[in-house]
Amino acid sequence: MKTSNFARHGNDPNAISIARRAPRGFRGPTYAPLAPPETMLQAYRKGRLTVEQYRRRYEEKVLARLDPRATHAVLVGLVFGEPILLCWEEPEEFCHRHLVAAWFRETGIECEEIRHAG
Repeated sequence: MKTSNFARHGNDPNAISIARRAPRGFRGPTYAPLAPPETMLQAYRKGRLTVEQYRRRYEEKVLARLDPRATHAVLVGLVFGEPILLCWEEPEEFCHRHLVAAWFRETGIECEEIRHAG
């Protein structure tokens, strides 16, 4: 499994949105259980949560409620090839997809950021 952003891989047939909202025109599936809660996302954007606070809350409110192996199976079933999990931020920016990737890796499921366009 891979991760990236909408700008780089939004047209890929294996793209899956894990964002609160996908861009207009995105035609791939969305997996809402991995999207951050709106209130948490807004608090982070407005500077009311640090990266560490956001990380902790995301792990508690989202990841702790899901099983990584079952989630992986669902994601694999949504596309015909290797899933690419997308959100908005650039590869070097902090975002929840990096937390998701680490969560999968901790379970032995490969999940890496695509560092190049295309």
